[in-house]
Amino acid sequence: MFILDDPFTIAVQLPPTTDFMKSYHLTVDFEVWFMNRYTPPKNECFRLETRRTVQILLQPGSLQTVSRSLVFDYLANSAVILTMYSSLISVLPRRRKPPPDPVFFILFLFYFCDFFYFIKIQVISTKLRTYHLSVCTALLKSADSIEIFFKRFASLTKIVVAEGNSKMEDTMAELIDRLEKSEKPWATLEAECVQLSARLSQMFTHLVQLFTSNEQVFNYMYEEYHDWRLRLLGEVFFFQERTPSQLLAPEYSRYLDLQNVLSNSKYLKRLPKCPIFCVDTDSPMENCPIIFEERFVSKASATSPNATSPEIENKLLTPILKRKPWMDKEALLRRDSGSSRSLRLLKSRRKSVDSPRTLITRSTTFHNSPGNRSTMIVTSENGLIIGNRNGNRTLSPELPRRISAGETPNSSPEKSSSPRNYEVNSPSTSASSSPLVEPNKDTLRIKALVEFVKEREEVKRKLRGKNYEGWLYSEQSSPSFRPPPSLKSLSSCYARDAEHLVVFVHGLEGSSDDLTPYRNILRVLAPNSRLGFLMSRTNQCETWADINCMARNLLHEIKEHLNVEGLNIKRISFIAHSLGGVIVRAAIGIQDENSTWLHPLLHTFFTINTPHLGLMYLGKSANIGVHLVQWWKRSQSIYQLSLKDAVSFRDSFLYNLSTNHAFGRFKNILLLGTPNDIFVPSHSALLESCKASTKDTSAMGTAYR
Repeated sequence: MFILDDPFTIAVQLPPTTDFMKSYHLTVDFEVWFMNRYTPPKNECFRLETRRTVQILLQPGSLQTVSRSLVFDYLANSAVILTMYSSLISVLPRRRKPPPDPVFFILFLFYFCDFFYFIKIQVISTKLRTYHLSVCTALLKSADSIEIFFKRFASLTKIVVAEGNSKMEDTMAELIDRLEKSEKPWATLEAECVQLSARLSQMFTHLVQLFTSNEQVFNYMYEEYHDWRLRLLGEVFFFQERTPSQLLAPEYSRYLDLQNVLSNSKYLKRLPKCPIFCVDTDSPMENCPIIFEERFVSKASATSPNATSPEIENKLLTPILKRKPWMDKEALLRRDSGSSRSLRLLKSRRKSVDSPRTLITRSTTFHNSPGNRSTMIVTSENGLIIGNRNGNRTLSPELPRRISAGETPNSSPEKSSSPRNYEVNSPSTSASSSPLVEPNKDTLRIKALVEFVKEREEVKRKLRGKNYEGWLYSEQSSPSFRPPPSLKSLSSCYARDAEHLVVFVHGLEGSSDDLTPYRNILRVLAPNSRLGFLMSRTNQCETWADINCMARNLLHEIKEHLNVEGLNIKRISFIAHSLGGVIVRAAIGIQDENSTWLHPLLHTFFTINTPHLGLMYLGKSANIGVHLVQWWKRSQSIYQLSLKDAVSFRDSFLYNLSTNHAFGRFKNILLLGTPNDIFVPSHSALLESCKASTKDTSAMGTAYR
């Protein structure tokens, strides 16, 4: 980890016809250049590794502040933390045409007009009043938002903010009165803009000097951004409680219909966007991940997350509130007390590893351990981490709020003992206040909030029309999300005394680097959990061969890795993609001395788009592709997954695999699939019922069921 600590300033000149009620965006490219450390530091020796395009929000009338991490690459822990302060600092009004000759204009009005006071009415036009109102309001609101930001972090910066005697409304009324009484309104407008701009520019300069090097303010803003992301996630995270008896019910997936309901509504478009938006990694609101979680609990609890009964609240939240998330050493993989989970993420592309936003997951637990809960981690392209774990972080059921200077922090920072004096005063005034014509942004924000709540309730009504009785995570009093990951923890993520080995197994024609992003996520989220990692590479060139042979190769690789590293492993978990999940099941099911030593150590099994039920009952295009691969590659593994490796279906590899009880040897099972995957259907990845198989009366359909 390198601390750059390199602040820089970007000055942006907006067009002359700027509307101060609208928002603008500045596009900035951040690039990572690499040079060999053993070569002389020359410019021609650097090469461009990667680039990220960022859109920075520019909103006249308010200070925008945010601190977020910007990830550059999935295959390495390459990231920087950006802290942004953006504000309007000056406005210089200019007239397109020079004013008329005042002597000629006065004589013209004197001879041809009935009333001499008509001079003032003609000079101060409605357009001038409107422009004066919008410009002065934007400058005063920007200064007011900076002053609020100073007050929020006054104790951390050891400063004392002295408030002025007048409010913004009084100051605005004085400026309007001064314009009305002026004989040269344009000159008055220019003078007032220069005065307000000078004060605003000075305040912003002091803000940059005081806060760019303050680590406490930076940490607070970073946690605030993480909280904003969780609030945003809670608005698209649906959950539903069901009984364990419904887990094996012959129910078919209907989540594509629910996705269409959400996609056709205005609900997603009303979600706010981060002030620093990365085009390459962040997802637009209309294409953000939609998550459906099914909770299978042993006892029926409240149907509403808003129930106030203490008895009901204990049933729902006691397992979550027992321990804080940062008190757990095993932050990622733990037991579940008789419960199972199902996560469904929609709106995706085809490749499951390259596009992990399109996911359906189903997990279950075979060993009951009171007081513990299993943890499920799902990553998406925009960097969101979804986890079910113990925690007491509370999400508000309100609209995900945009991080701005006008918001009050959840808890006041600690006060310092030796403050410095810094005075932020508003211009004094003695004029009486008058009502403003400028629309209040607080009123617009409340109106947007009301519209958002209406759209959310309309979406929930349509979902209930589809027989979905679920709730949003934002409506839950205490959802279990983890604290924000810190990039500073990367220095201690390579533990020599690992006690928990996580084995990553790639899929068909894959490599050991396919699951590297998942390993990096575990390193960032659980740096002190004593996790060891093994990226399996023994079957990189043999994925078309017999699955039983690949299973024995995997067992031999794990045993050899433990002997070479000399690790005292107490737990072993598997994260497998595609064919890798079938290989792991076959390896665990081998009943000889090469695998029995592994059974007491098995902990968690996490599969990603694994064809547990084979490659039958696909679409027409997928069937053509599978038959083409079988004819071209003569692959034994494809024959085994298609129930064509034996004369009798009950003698096939896949049928025997379903009877080896490999799933039952793990404490936690998490199955993850996607409805849009072409070659691995979601019912095969999630062990669900299939409509086509229930209608098939042949011998293959009977064996499949």
